[in-house]
Amino acid sequence: MKVRTISLLILLSVAAGRVAGQQPTTTLQGNVMEAGTNTPLTGASLELRALLENPGPAVSLPNSPIPYFQASSTPVYPGLSGDAGQFVFRNIPPGRYTLTASHNGHMHAEYGQHGPNGKGMILTVAGGQPITGIRLAMTRSGAISGHVYDSKAAPLAYVQVQMRRLTYPDGQRTLTTTSSTVTDDRGAYRLYGLPPGAYVMSAETNTNSVGIIPVGASRTPPVPGVVVFQSASGPMTTDPDPANQNRRRDPGLLIFYPNATDSRLAKTIDIRAGDDIAGINVTLNAVRSTPVAVTWNITGTSNPSNSIIELVVSSVSNGGEVRNRFGIPPGLSGPPVLSLPSGSYLALAMERGSAPEPSTVGYAGFDVGSPTATRINIGMTPTRRVAGHLVGDGPQNAVDPADIAGLRINFRRNPPIPLLPGPPTVTPGRDGTFSVNGFTDGDWEVLVTGFPESPRNAYVKSIRVSNTEVLGNRIHVAVESDGPMALEIVIGANGGQLSGTAIGSKGEPLPNVTVLLAPDVPDRRELYRAIVTDEAGHYHFGNLSPGSYQLFSWEDVEPDAWYNPAFMATLQDVGKKVRISEGSRESVDVNAIPIQ
Repeated sequence: MKVRTISLLILLSVAAGRVAGQQPTTTLQGNVMEAGTNTPLTGASLELRALLENPGPAVSLPNSPIPYFQASSTPVYPGLSGDAGQFVFRNIPPGRYTLTASHNGHMHAEYGQHGPNGKGMILTVAGGQPITGIRLAMTRSGAISGHVYDSKAAPLAYVQVQMRRLTYPDGQRTLTTTSSTVTDDRGAYRLYGLPPGAYVMSAETNTNSVGIIPVGASRTPPVPGVVVFQSASGPMTTDPDPANQNRRRDPGLLIFYPNATDSRLAKTIDIRAGDDIAGINVTLNAVRSTPVAVTWNITGTSNPSNSIIELVVSSVSNGGEVRNRFGIPPGLSGPPVLSLPSGSYLALAMERGSAPEPSTVGYAGFDVGSPTATRINIGMTPTRRVAGHLVGDGPQNAVDPADIAGLRINFRRNPPIPLLPGPPTVTPGRDGTFSVNGFTDGDWEVLVTGFPESPRNAYVKSIRVSNTEVLGNRIHVAVESDGPMALEIVIGANGGQLSGTAIGSKGEPLPNVTVLLAPDVPDRRELYRAIVTDEAGHYHFGNLSPGSYQLFSWEDVEPDAWYNPAFMATLQDVGKKVRISEGSRESVDVNAIPIQ
């Protein structure tokens, strides 16, 4: 066995040497620094990974005859930074690579990344040409700590504490759990590794079971009342502490810091790079959770004998978290009685048959906050179909098939109904016609994407409903009306273009930074355009609708942050005003906002 292993090593070494002789290899050198301070970081873990489309040959690692392979046979070269943050990769074959770094107390960093919110760049390696001066800047992560108490200032153990990052995907305020832990026997918690950003913190008592690995493999409970059990990974613990049994029978108490039961009323906690915020304490019994019995009355179904009603109850207070989901068979008017803690809720009922979209839909919002029973009435109404047509803006209303090839039409309800599936994305035919079902009563945004790059620069010029032009891209669907709704999307064939360069603080072009073109009317979300500059710092927008805009650029910015009105309100004097006319070709450079 030993002889075979030595023979294999010799063959790998010889094969690597032959490959290396066929094409010259390269040395990569650089440094890992802390962003903002330029302090060298020692012991950062590095990974140079060849891209799958050009993985390159198997080459030995420095000081080792054996190449390091992933399952895909793509070479991955690991490394560590030295005392001055320096690193060297030797014998690297030509190809395209990603280079990443990780270090305790810092955010993951990639080559070409300006900050923790941005994306890295591809590192192109040419044979025989050393690459020096590579700089990986790592942003310090944040942390927060404190205690959870009851109303008598006694510490509460095994309370789940979460940090939820506040983001705005597609313009909708969303809370995304970034870090979670449970309090210890002193009621203490600490959450770390937090990216810079705005957060909401929550504490919840209805955690059913929490796994904890004790320091030793003893069967003596680490906390009185905690039961130890054996699992495949060793001794674990669950959380039936007798001292907490009365509270555990409660459906759950959820508090958003400092003492709100609704996430929309919570205090925003801003975490900056390197923050270690202490003393963020929560008193859970400041607001008692009172379970309320909820009963149901669902009426107006279209075919109750051959369909099933799907009922979903979500917590509006907790960012749309699903509390209960039921399938109600024919003949029943509602699910069993529910017991819910205080808060705001939304009940969504969808009648489902053989079609993928629900045939009828109903919903009702309700609040729970008193000990009396609550009865929810949900009236179901049928969904509606929209029959549409893309037309040109010329005399004959003809549309060039080249302008609509590959277009995708999406519909988004405004305001959205949590967990309600919208109509599917539709692709128009060569004649520009389309049909889509699944609309509920209310306002809908029409979003057309996928315009091809062409000299014609096609764009959405206007939208008409029943031959009446609507304001912007918003249509109103009334499900009480008979028949499909007629929708006409007018395609203009001479949109505007805008190009330029993002400029840094020293007047240099900046690659890999975000450039945003924002309309003067903030709620016209379909007109927002964002792009990342190329290796020369250039950007280009095509297929632009005529109008007034502002141009921004950031070295690092959270995705979709521009949909947050509070964020954009601080930048009104920073953006460059741009006027786009039909067929105009504008060139504007923009100064990138540096990392704060």
